[in-house]
Amino acid sequence: MLFTIRSIEKYFFNKLVMIKRLINNNFIPLIFFCLFILISVWTFKNAPDYFIKLGLERKYPIDKTGQTGDTFGGTLTPIIAWLAALLTFAAFWVQYQANLLIRHNSIKEQIEGRFFELLKIHITNRDNIINNDKDFIYLLEEFNELTFSFEAASKKYNDFLTDEEIRKISYDIFFYGAFNKTSTGNLSFQHISSILRKHLEKYASEIGNEFQKTLVNKYRIPEDELMKKYKGHQNTLGHYFRHLFQTVKFINNQPPHILNYREKYQYIKTLRAQMSTSEQILFFYNSLSDLGRKWEFEKNLNINDMLITKYNLIKNIPVDIIRYPNNIKNKFPLIVFESDATVSAERIKLESMYI
Repeated sequence: MLFTIRSIEKYFFNKLVMIKRLINNNFIPLIFFCLFILISVWTFKNAPDYFIKLGLERKYPIDKTGQTGDTFGGTLTPIIAWLAALLTFAAFWVQYQANLLIRHNSIKEQIEGRFFELLKIHITNRDNIINNDKDFIYLLEEFNELTFSFEAASKKYNDFLTDEEIRKISYDIFFYGAFNKTSTGNLSFQHISSILRKHLEKYASEIGNEFQKTLVNKYRIPEDELMKKYKGHQNTLGHYFRHLFQTVKFINNQPPHILNYREKYQYIKTLRAQMSTSEQILFFYNSLSDLGRKWEFEKNLNINDMLITKYNLIKNIPVDIIRYPNNIKNKFPLIVFESDATVSAERIKLESMYI
């Protein structure tokens, strides 16, 4: 019963919105139409009595009105015909505008339906990660363990790596896995070696060896459990982030005459509401890696394709407790975080440029 009442309310609300838009889009034609109706009503009501009165008072002899009537009729008929044509055109124009509005609303309904299908898939992907890898808090702890161990190993070589480079390398190790097994079943460090050679021009072997020792000694993990704990998450997180990107791009790519920025923002806000704080933090680290640079840091991106800033996708991250807290504000200076008391003038100006 409640669902039926809400459906009826929604139906009439949509109809009222449609009527309001029709009036706004056809205001001037409606004014002329109303004036024409008023003049026509006044003329047909008062003109016959006026001419009969003139005839009875002999001020306008009836025997002379035939030619006058023919002249009057011959002159007025084309005018009325033209007015009728104009009114017909106005009717067609109003119907055309109504059809455009119906089509517009239909497209928006299709977009909304597709978005919620994508949102449902996103939630399923997240649940699969939780079922396979415990949860995002666990994943974040694993990433931090790898980051701390790699940072400790790299600092023994003159601190030549920046904090951002440490995170990039640590995320690759976290994503692809630190260890693998050889054909004979022995534990191999080939994954770490390959990743370090990709990122480092020097000290790759030395840092790799030190990293392995730090990881084993600090967390006291037996070698036979290393493979299970740091197996990598390419199969689950790769799918999760690819689909998340496609969902945001689907809304972002809608033309502005269909969805304006505020409407797009509300859709992405709904998506962001499904992401826990741990998810957003891991997403932040992903965006800083080579794997996630298309979100914000790909070369030659215009402002409308810098999706994290545009939609405040990491708004809920508590910047005062995240690792490297200053860096998050440096990398995303125009995001409005929950801890921000005000919205900066730069952010307001930026939003005025979004489509």
